[in-house]
Amino acid sequence: MYPILFSIGGFTLYSFSLLLVVSWSVWSFVFWKKLRKYAVSDERIFDLMFFTTIVAFLFSRLSFVVTHVDTFVDNWLKVGALWVAPGLSFYGALISGILTLFFLARAYKIRFGYILDSFVMSFSFASIVGLIGSFLDGTTVGTLSSLPWALPYVGHLSKRHPIQVYEILVYLLLICLLFILEKKSNKDHWQFGILAAWYFFGFAIMMFGVEFFKENDLYIHQLTIQQWILIAIFAESCGVLYIACGGRQKMRSVVVFIYQNTRRFVGNLYEKLPKKRTG
Repeated sequence: MYPILFSIGGFTLYSFSLLLVVSWSVWSFVFWKKLRKYAVSDERIFDLMFFTTIVAFLFSRLSFVVTHVDTFVDNWLKVGALWVAPGLSFYGALISGILTLFFLARAYKIRFGYILDSFVMSFSFASIVGLIGSFLDGTTVGTLSSLPWALPYVGHLSKRHPIQVYEILVYLLLICLLFILEKKSNKDHWQFGILAAWYFFGFAIMMFGVEFFKENDLYIHQLTIQQWILIAIFAESCGVLYIACGGRQKMRSVVVFIYQNTRRFVGNLYEKLPKKRTG
């Protein structure tokens, strides 16, 4: 662990803080480069990045406060004092950021598929940089481990799973998956947004498993809050892929088939029933 890069007088530069800024810079650059390919203007791209960054940061902090109320209940002024009570929610930032991009896409009349496909590639590279900072800082701790690659963390006596290394490996696999699927997407002319749906499908599955090796004190029915969020992401990506692959049309055909056959069956049954004579 190397949480402090250097100190000069009263100024201290933390490794996580620096790499968090670098992470945002990587995300911004890759996001801009990808959207330029879809002929989105620089002005619109900068607006997307600016508002998404502001909203993601605010909701990241708010999500952390809501899930760690005990830390702030004695003095609510600590909510705005990151240097006193540090803490940001990764999934709070991710979800609020995507929702912000969705509403901005509608406001600016930009296809959301363009934005989402550009976002996942930039998000992966940026996350790797951020995880390096988290590893140096020791902010996120893995569970106890006696495996040969287990490492000591600052403030913890026993060795732990290097959880950040696991997550970096996941993102590297996802980046490889994106490059493979992007070629197939261009060849088969996929709808925009399908690439991102496949990305989040794999992301949810792999990160769900990684969460079992991460130390956490927030559980709901034996699963962490993060795992429940990942289940929701998995379900949403499955829904998008189902519809994109023609599932909605197939389901409509099934419903029509059931309706027509049920109506025919009821009609035939009615014809066989004895009729009451009148007159």
